[in-house]
Amino acid sequence: VKGVELGNAVFTEFQGELGKHSELEQKVIDMGAGLERFAWITMGTPTAYDCCFGPITNHLMQKVGIDADSALLTKYFTAIAKNTGSYDDIFVARKNAINDVVLTEDQVNRIISPLEGIYLVADHIRTLIFAISDGALPSNVGGGYNLRMILRRIIGTMDRLALKLDMNEMIDMQIDYLKETYPELEEPREEVKTIISLESERYKNSKSRMRKIVSKLKQEPSVDDLIRLYESDGVTPDYLKEMNAISEIPSAFYSKLSELHQSAKRGEQAQLPLEGLSETELLFYGDDPKEFDAKVLKAFDKFVVLDKTSFYARGGGQEPDHGIIAGFNVVDVNKHGDIVVHELQGGIPKEGETVSCVVDSKRREGITKHHTSTHILNSSARNVLGSWVWQHSAFKEVDHARLDITHHSALTDDEVAKIEEMSNAKVKENIPVTIEEFDRGTAEQKYGFRIYQGGVVPVKSVRIVSIEDFDIEACGGTHVKSTK
Repeated sequence: VKGVELGNAVFTEFQGELGKHSELEQKVIDMGAGLERFAWITMGTPTAYDCCFGPITNHLMQKVGIDADSALLTKYFTAIAKNTGSYDDIFVARKNAINDVVLTEDQVNRIISPLEGIYLVADHIRTLIFAISDGALPSNVGGGYNLRMILRRIIGTMDRLALKLDMNEMIDMQIDYLKETYPELEEPREEVKTIISLESERYKNSKSRMRKIVSKLKQEPSVDDLIRLYESDGVTPDYLKEMNAISEIPSAFYSKLSELHQSAKRGEQAQLPLEGLSETELLFYGDDPKEFDAKVLKAFDKFVVLDKTSFYARGGGQEPDHGIIAGFNVVDVNKHGDIVVHELQGGIPKEGETVSCVVDSKRREGITKHHTSTHILNSSARNVLGSWVWQHSAFKEVDHARLDITHHSALTDDEVAKIEEMSNAKVKENIPVTIEEFDRGTAEQKYGFRIYQGGVVPVKSVRIVSIEDFDIEACGGTHVKSTK
């Protein structure tokens, strides 16, 4: 519409390269629609921000003292849109738009720059509200790193443009405006304020150290220099611009930084000769016999693949079962796709043989108790500390277990005591632990995305482990029948 793409659809049915491609087994329709663009184009406001943030941007403009001419803004932002595709650097596009519309320096400093700052602040605060309400926290890794970067952009923009805006007031305005459509934002309102306040205070406390670092710069840093300063010293480009250490913030900075902090992919498993083997039947999801007979489908080096197994393979932070297969010790078990591979010590049986297998029951019992315990501990921590608490990682071994959670501060002795007290109380209640299989969509609709404490698994059906309504998680591990 008038040169603006409102949406598009991509029909994907091939993979590979031109001239060397194959048809996909599953065809894909990838539909993308800018819903805010639909609102913008129908309302005719200068930007999408003006219609999609409702009264918020108007209120912030009044607070800052911007008296904007709608016709002037429409000309400017239209020129920006026309210029953006022609330049790699948004700041060059901006400079050309200012020249095209013939804006004075006073208009830029008094209207355009503060208004762009308000748009950024409103947009970024909304992002933080939704992310923190969903349990995410600013941190040094993964998506949490992006949230930290977003908050520091807010603070840097407000400082650089001298925008006297109250963070808590803006959070309240956003939630009040959104809660009719997103009622789930109301409950974590105060938690969102607390987390943003703590993170803001950490950033402000680091500014004196940053000032010393900036004073030692001998020339304007490159994008790579900016990334190094941010990575090693926490110096943001907004702060550098505020201190006149750089003339403009390179548009490539934030995109390059985000690329560096994408979650590292796990290293690939060692390649084993497993071609043509059928899926291993997992007995521990059924009657879970600790003694069973199975047929050897593949035997090589020190590895054995059976047609069925009760040996739990390492996964989800749970260590594998040990035991005996055909008189040889089982020292490790791993899953390669749908195939379970047992590592033996002392020898291996022959392919085609039917062998006797024994799972070490005592080891399994210890690991299983620890696995259920981490579920109890995780929910206790969330109840005591706040809804932002998620499992970050976990490890369950026969004689110990570890649970890492997301939280904005080090735990106090009082908080630890309360978590222990609640966890022990749930154990003593002797609550039944139930396990059910659900279609993935059904599970998500019934329990929400909080079931994915160990991360989302790309499967069609999920195994839901419930400790009544105290803790409900998607989990593939072994668990006790009741908490006591």
